Amino acid sequence: HFRIADTLDNVLAKIEDDLLAQSSQASPSADDHDTEADLAHVLRQVGHQMQLSAGDELLAQGSQCDHLVVLLRGRLRATVTDADQSRRIVNRFLPGAIVGEIAFYTGAERTASISAETDATVLRIDVIDVATMERDDPATAMQFHRTLARLLARRLTTARQLLDDAEI
Repeated sequence: HFRIADTLDNVLAKIEDDLLAQSSQASPSADDHDTEADLAHVLRQVGHQMQLSAGDELLAQGSQCDHLVVLLRGRLRATVTDADQSRRIVNRFLPGAIVGEIAFYTGAERTASISAETDATVLRIDVIDVATMERDDPATAMQFHRTLARLLARRLTTARQLLDDAEI
């Protein structure tokens, strides 16, 4: 049977949802689970929970970075506005995703806008919160940075593998 969709993006989102549902049935490695559990514990200690309604903009393309975000519930989407002012969706995020960690460490401007695709709950971790944690609780700060470094290294490895597979 066939389904009719309004846009190609809607079709791709449905396929992505189906693939994610299938892959979520596979159990994550012990290392992935430990890294995510460690990070979740630390982030809940320093983060500020925020509620978003569908359509709310969380991060604006071109804005300065002073925080990162962890998606606890719902769905976020990343869009990029081109020179001709057309917007295109470049990524979607599901619960557990960490958004803005590269700009958080580099201080670079945001390369995309992030908005809530559905009602969502996020945890916001501000630079000042991390600085306070570094001063008041160096052991927890070290765990925070170490865990994020492991996450970034794993993402870099995955990106490198994808480029190798694509022969780029």
